[in-house]
Amino acid sequence: MAYDVDVVVIGGASAAVTAAVAAAEAGATVFLAAPRPYLGEDLCATYRLWLEDHEEPTTPLAQAMFKSPRPVMRVGESMPFTYRADLPSDPRHPDASPPSRLADGRWD
Repeated sequence: MAYDVDVVVIGGASAAVTAAVAAAEAGATVFLAAPRPYLGEDLCATYRLWLEDHEEPTTPLAQAMFKSPRPVMRVGESMPFTYRADLPSDPRHPDASPPSRLADGRWD
């Protein structure tokens, strides 16, 4: 099987993916050959999914990966709900009004 492309990128690490994306965005047809069934092996295979202290993402791919997610709800906002149980609370963890954390000493 043969392919007619402008750019061939070999490797599935984040730098190779960034190069393939940049070439495609510039209008080239790209063939990306990777050794694994997923891309970003330098991040996924090692589970290195964080930035070091004071490290800033410098490439568009890294900036997209490490962008702060938008909160689903703002702090202090919540969905209204009601709570009913068919058994009483354990005496060590009584229901409180307003609700509070467990009283087992782990969260003091």
